[in-house]
Amino acid sequence: MTKLFVVLFVAAALIVPLGFAQTPPDTAADARKLNSVPDPVIAPFCVGTAFNAILLTPLDASRNKAGDPVTAETAETVTYERTVIFPRGTKIHGLLVRASSARTGKGSALFVRFDKAILKNGQEVMMNAGIQALVTGRGAVSNRIAPATNERGQGYPSAEDYGPRDVSNATVVPASTESASRAQSSSGLPATQGGVNKQGMLTNDSQGALGGASDLKVYTPLSEGSDGTVLLSAGKNVRLEAGTKLLLVIQPPPEVDPSLQ
Repeated sequence: MTKLFVVLFVAAALIVPLGFAQTPPDTAADARKLNSVPDPVIAPFCVGTAFNAILLTPLDASRNKAGDPVTAETAETVTYERTVIFPRGTKIHGLLVRASSARTGKGSALFVRFDKAILKNGQEVMMNAGIQALVTGRGAVSNRIAPATNERGQGYPSAEDYGPRDVSNATVVPASTESASRAQSSSGLPATQGGVNKQGMLTNDSQGALGGASDLKVYTPLSEGSDGTVLLSAGKNVRLEAGTKLLLVIQPPPEVDPSLQ
């Protein structure tokens, strides 16, 4: 009996360390920790902060439809209080909210909104941004006519069809934090101004469609309740090619329904 007890005791002593040795470390859990994506954050920019970007997704009022994704990337490093927020090449994501294509004698419009940036580590940076200015080129507006109308089934789409009606309160505060008045054209839409500097970037005071498409109008108010950008053309289809230079601008945060809080 004593010999049997000694044998069992020695066997148990050998099995227990062996069992521990056969239990591998939880490398999968460690890998998940290392590869986890940081939680989304809100961009720390003030309303009116503007930065240069390049459109990656071509837009065509006669082909695109509401809900289509729109992507751009920053053409410069965007900083806040000497801290880099968006390195150059950061992807900026948004969507086409609404679209109306042209028909004979009528106009077209695209309603575009940018709502987040995605950093290289996968982190989402939430924001509310529109297009303050862009540099148009060949293909910015198209003579191709498409048999489509706005939601009312008739007429040329106006800013009232696509955005806030309070045009008089629309102001721009450039990223330099200096105030700037925003002149309006006879149509009630902001007048075009500004240009491109020696580095090929749109200046912070630029607004509207610069370049060859004088018919294209850009409406991006910065008043409370503003949301996105409306691109209007009086009689042609609005079309922006991939590679179009953009000056994106931060708009007020979207209004939250009190019932959802």
